Amino acid sequence: MNTNIGAYLDRCGLRLLILVACFAFVNAFTDDAPLRVFAAVAATLAAAGALDRVLPQPEACARIRTPSLRGFAEAAFRRSNAKRFITAALLLAAAAFFLPFRIPYIAAAGVLAVLAAVCLSRRN
Repeated sequence: MNTNIGAYLDRCGLRLLILVACFAFVNAFTDDAPLRVFAAVAATLAAAGALDRVLPQPEACARIRTPSLRGFAEAAFRRSNAKRFITAALLLAAAAFFLPFRIPYIAAAGVLAVLAAVCLSRRN
């Protein structure tokens, strides 16, 4: 398996976490929905650029392989990733109590809990 897929998933997960945090932060200060989305995406792009500068870049592959769905699934559903899914589920469940529109946050937390169970059921 290509180890760069795991590094790529970690970077995408951090960017998604930054997007959710920026959206929650901006959501607290304005009621205008288009302004919230624009501000959250702009803040996320700026933070992702800073993140790319801070974190080391993943090593380049000696040969380029086309990504496969199976390789992606193997990297995403490793047993070691269960703690990440559980942490994200707990954060979303906690955020549901403080942010409006609780149902989507609770539904996403439930999906992440199921994905954590899938990770824990694997043997690797």
